[in-house]
Amino acid sequence: MARSRRDAIDAFGEELARLEAEGVLVLRQVERERVAAHHASLRTAQDESEAPDTPTVRRLAAGMRIATLLGAFALSAAYALFVDANWAALSLTAQLPLVMAPPIVLAILTGVAAQREPSRYVASVVATVAVIAFAVNLIVVGSLFNLPESRHAFLAVGLFAMALAYGYRLALVLVLGILGVGLWFWSLASIPSGAWWSTAFEQLEPLALTGLVAIVLSRRLAGSAPFADEYRVMGSLALAGALLILGQTANASYFHGADGRIVEGAYQVVGAMTFAAMIAVGLRRDWPEMVRVGTGAAFIFLVMRLVDWFWDWIPKWLFFLVIGAVAMGVVLLLRRLRLRQAVQA
Repeated sequence: MARSRRDAIDAFGEELARLEAEGVLVLRQVERERVAAHHASLRTAQDESEAPDTPTVRRLAAGMRIATLLGAFALSAAYALFVDANWAALSLTAQLPLVMAPPIVLAILTGVAAQREPSRYVASVVATVAVIAFAVNLIVVGSLFNLPESRHAFLAVGLFAMALAYGYRLALVLVLGILGVGLWFWSLASIPSGAWWSTAFEQLEPLALTGLVAIVLSRRLAGSAPFADEYRVMGSLALAGALLILGQTANASYFHGADGRIVEGAYQVVGAMTFAAMIAVGLRRDWPEMVRVGTGAAFIFLVMRLVDWFWDWIPKWLFFLVIGAVAMGVVLLLRRLRLRQAVQA
């Protein structure tokens, strides 16, 4: 059972107790027993191996996620360094198995780990290393046989990661999959101009469009498929990051040949409106991850503008005082929005 459903059950019980104490609503005994039995069945339907959902357990889970990231990074680095240290001493017949076997073996081990450890943390580490090993395999095989670089390598890595993520419900691995497919989608922007595919990464409008597509896709997935939050987070980061950079330098835009100040100013306006919309939509639809990304992007945007406007002509102590005042203003504004949202709910 999802944590949000458990929280809703707890909140329902607390509110029902208040309503009964205030004499607003009193359930009949048969109704009370029916609700209690239903909630009990939902709770007992959890995996028996799942730890109780308490604040302490949630903090431990956050620590385990951090450890998962560090473990995946360390094991990936160990594999890359091992290959680099022994590569020159191996023949071609030994080099190929060294890079082709690990993704297959690690994919199998991911399934074993997912079955033996229901929390999926170990499986996430193994699957992440499998994805990185698969990417290394494509790079090395292409180099050995002098194959041209291709945008489709991003798609292959992304689909491999998504297969593992959806097969074993691994959120961290899905992030790698979204990244791979997103880079492939971004690279398609070079097709209309006939340029080499890597030149697409010089312009950020396709990145913003890719992020927007991921956000829309998360909306379509909500309630009917897992991982909607991951699509929304990655899409929000891509959209916000692209608009922040475009508002700072016109060289990253398709319109870099025009007046840079006009291009940057236009994207600054678009960025400000987009960040405000991300916060508003996130609050209305209860998407905290979008609210965080929108708030962070809005604050970075304000700092950039303040640097452009005031850094050269006011004392530095006053500049940072203004930054602090802006930060406090953002906090108070978000607090007011949060209270208003709570009242409306």
